[in-house]
Amino acid sequence: MMNPGLRPDEEVYRTALRLADLVEPLGYDSIWTVEHHFTGHSPIPNALQLLTYVAGRTHRIELGTAVVVLPWHNPLRVAEEIAVLDLLSEGRATIGFGRGASVVEYAGFCIPRQEGLARLSEGIDFVIRALTTERFAFDGQFYSCPELALRPRPVHDPARRLLGAAHSTQSARLVGAKGLRLLISPERDRSIAEDIIRGYRSSSLEHGHQPAPPTIHLYVSVALTAAEAQVRARTYMTPMVESLARHYRGTPLPVVTPNDVPQEGDEEQEPQASPKGELSRATEAFMAKHLVGTPDECARRIREFKCMFGADHFIGEFSYGAMPYEEAEQNIRLFAREVLPKISTE
Repeated sequence: MMNPGLRPDEEVYRTALRLADLVEPLGYDSIWTVEHHFTGHSPIPNALQLLTYVAGRTHRIELGTAVVVLPWHNPLRVAEEIAVLDLLSEGRATIGFGRGASVVEYAGFCIPRQEGLARLSEGIDFVIRALTTERFAFDGQFYSCPELALRPRPVHDPARRLLGAAHSTQSARLVGAKGLRLLISPERDRSIAEDIIRGYRSSSLEHGHQPAPPTIHLYVSVALTAAEAQVRARTYMTPMVESLARHYRGTPLPVVTPNDVPQEGDEEQEPQASPKGELSRATEAFMAKHLVGTPDECARRIREFKCMFGADHFIGEFSYGAMPYEEAEQNIRLFAREVLPKISTE
């Protein structure tokens, strides 16, 4: 739902929902929403609200958040919304949590960004207790409530289907400690991703949990020829790169993905200019991390990620950078027709 200002938000939403309606009949297993605020970078302030609407338009597919940014929410309200989604979707919800990184968003909510990890940790504990305990009370550093009961009660045990996003070893260790599954995106280099997964697995075991295979999120541009796929990717990943940079730090570049955003304890950097050459290099680097190519090339890359990281779930993003509906529809349909059959039985 990225909107750099070329169309009304209402039109962007309706176009995205047309794409969402394709997901189930094309044979995909799930549909996911992000959470973002205050900019045109996919402004979805409440992922659970949107998924509850999608639940009424679908029958089979899983419904996932990637992610609910817990530090910006009252966890009691989040637990209530999860319970409602669990009931109305008949147990199809998979809930991902994250701490967020955008300077713009943390400032908008008047929450110190250095509190993000601690708020995430406490928020996860709160939500799990609310979903799994008939009556509960909570008294933490950031959140408290007297003894009460969550109503409506979830009936399909959504607390067993939680995951956490991580772009650093610190966050990955928290995800492991809480017993959640891990959600990752490609990092600046393979060694960073390997460190994140290693930190998750070791922390899971240290806290008595069995680590699960990670879920990986990738942008997709698939076409019958590699040249076509690259042209589409370059055309729409360029504004995607710019949008990521502006949203996460409020500056043009050099930030090109959430992975490059400074986390807690990192030093702030001064804004830098974004000449065309720098933007072009950033876009090429972004393309190299994701799925760009023919159906065979995309299937091969997914197998590589599976082997490298032990991933067993893949989330594809098929519409980005204000891509027109027709282009996005071609992208998602070709992948379903030519790539899904190559990987679904492996």
